[in-house]
Amino acid sequence: MTSRQKQASYHRHHARKQCRKRYGFKLTTKLENQIVIAIKSERGILWSKRSSRTRKVYDVDLNGLIIRVVYSCKMDQIITVLPRNPKCDLRPDLK
Repeated sequence: MTSRQKQASYHRHHARKQCRKRYGFKLTTKLENQIVIAIKSERGILWSKRSSRTRKVYDVDLNGLIIRVVYSCKMDQIITVLPRNPKCDLRPDLK
């Protein structure tokens, strides 16, 4: 396993763990792929913000539930799932 594969595996595990903790459901491979396809096709994306040259933060509508994810354009995968915090929410209409 290469260094990049290990890093991708770690990010996938981290995103799944944070999704269960913050939203209460299991982020399966099928749901991950659904989110990545939504990001690439720009369908179901409610808001996005560039956080760095290779990473962006997206609010994704996933079957009626809006979740905030950090997506790596370089690795083409979800890095983590962020909480919906009303105190620091940049889109107050999505609470």
